[in-house]
Amino acid sequence: MNVCVGGILLKENKLLLGKRAAHRTFYPNVWDIVGGHAESNETPEQTLIRELKEELDVTATAIKLLTVLTSQEPVRHEEYTLYIYLVTEWTNTPRNVLPDEHDSLHWFEIHEALQLDLALPIYTEVFTQLGTLENEIVLERVLPGDDKVVGERKRALFPNHHTRHQSR
Repeated sequence: MNVCVGGILLKENKLLLGKRAAHRTFYPNVWDIVGGHAESNETPEQTLIRELKEELDVTATAIKLLTVLTSQEPVRHEEYTLYIYLVTEWTNTPRNVLPDEHDSLHWFEIHEALQLDLALPIYTEVFTQLGTLENEIVLERVLPGDDKVVGERKRALFPNHHTRHQSR
């Protein structure tokens, strides 16, 4: 099974989302969280750190696993597991390093993000729950210069979603 990872950057109650380029095979022309596929022998946390660096030129320094779900790629119809993380601290200012992947990046308040055409319908549930958990989030710290996460491992903030979600 393929493993994918997405990171929700949260700053001042706003989420950073990318508008996927119209020519992309997977989820074209919709708003998505930043992330991608794991490479061989990569942990989900390592994938998150790599993808955020490649796509936004940021290094996550505080992350929390929000949920894990199973879905299906819209073109190849292969099942994959998606790890969704909350990222509240990072180095550098996010910028669109890969314009071929995302036409644009934009910060949205949660209520605004809920109105968008999103890559996965489950994002509305994740974003809604984010708005109610502001004071309950316990973050894990990423060691500087290393792709290891330290701190006590807590369960995901949201229940796992092992039901198959329809793709676009």
